[in-house]
Amino acid sequence: VDTTLLILPQALGDFLDYNDALFFAERMLKQLRLEGIIQIASFHPSYQFEGADPDDIENYTNRAPYPILHLLREDSIERAVQAFP
Repeated sequence: VDTTLLILPQALGDFLDYNDALFFAERMLKQLRLEGIIQIASFHPSYQFEGADPDDIENYTNRAPYPILHLLREDSIERAVQAFP
């Protein structure tokens, strides 16, 4: 109920295409008035933070074997943060 993984093993292998899809998903949240209720965490085999080099270690925090959109309820995140200060 609080978290859902949308794993896309056969789609969005190109990181730029994945970013376009992520942008669209975030726009959908806004249109559905779910901003502030649902948050999308993103993971991709070629994840690269803006301004980072492809092999920078920081990119590995968001790398996964397949493209993944992780949908989380924001109030659930808040409860977890409060439980583990």
